[in-house]
Amino acid sequence: MAISEDYLQIMAQYLNLIARKYKMTISSAKTKSMLMWRNHKQRVKIVINDIIIEQVTEFKILGVSHIRIRK
Repeated sequence: MAISEDYLQIMAQYLNLIARKYKMTISSAKTKSMLMWRNHKQRVKIVINDIIIEQVTEFKILGVSHIRIRK
């Protein structure tokens, strides 16, 4: 979890740096971001390898749906 959009971007860049160190890549096509903080409808712009990561309001992991809850 990040406390700001800038910090989230720094974390994404660091993750990408570590992945490259181990000869791995982050799939920009498969990577998504989700804002999960109270009732904010703000868009965040996260960039990895010069590609903007898509922001979603719900996603599925191992068949289980995760939906952003709006209070």
